[in-house]
Amino acid sequence: TRGNGTTFSITTQDTVTSNTSNWSVSNGTNGWARDNSTRFTIVWGSATAGAWAGFARTFSSVLAVSLGPWDSQNYSWGNNLGNTGFTHHSSGNCKYIAVGFS
Repeated sequence: TRGNGTTFSITTQDTVTSNTSNWSVSNGTNGWARDNSTRFTIVWGSATAGAWAGFARTFSSVLAVSLGPWDSQNYSWGNNLGNTGFTHHSSGNCKYIAVGFS
């Protein structure tokens, strides 16, 4: 109702009719969390310098990996990124987070 007493209607569209999000989580130093309705997955872990870092859960499509050194004296980078992990190169160990779909 408007301030002058007249009425009007609004047509809305709700694209989310119910919240069906259902997360599965595997906690730990190397773990993962997955939204079962969208398959969006977050994987985290620790990687050893100069070694293959295998993901705690395999992706069907990995989108990105972010590496962080354990301290400011280290640098980290990786290559050979795939759905099961990546090769970690650095002056020390690091922690990582990866996102994608599984």
